[in-house]
Amino acid sequence: MFGERRIWGGERGSSSAAVCRRSRGECLTLVSDHGTSTIVWGAPGKDAATLGKFFDALPEGGLEQLEAVSMDLGLAYIKAVRERAPGAVICFDPFHVIKLATDALDSVRRQVWQSARRFASNIFSTAASSSARRR
Repeated sequence: MFGERRIWGGERGSSSAAVCRRSRGECLTLVSDHGTSTIVWGAPGKDAATLGKFFDALPEGGLEQLEAVSMDLGLAYIKAVRERAPGAVICFDPFHVIKLATDALDSVRRQVWQSARRFASNIFSTAASSSARRR
């Protein structure tokens, strides 16, 4: 299992991410420092309580220093940041935002394609039955 590690230097921005091993179902929440691009804290779990442990570990005034927190679209991390660091701006990871938009676009594309196929099928079956009646 994963251990807990703390190396917070009081920087102005942080990034949270969850790393999971699917085969074992183990997850690790990692927090990195935007300024140094280093992992500053980690603990087992992938929920609001886990990220809350990071906030608890901050020195006095640390929450107020957080200006921005980048993350994926996980509701647990959003909840934790809104509750514990309401002054920090939440920035979503571009990869996940683009994936969400791409998935939505793909869904619409499939719907339009299916509608076009049904429409074309109806036109051809109507044309075929009209042709048969004329004979």
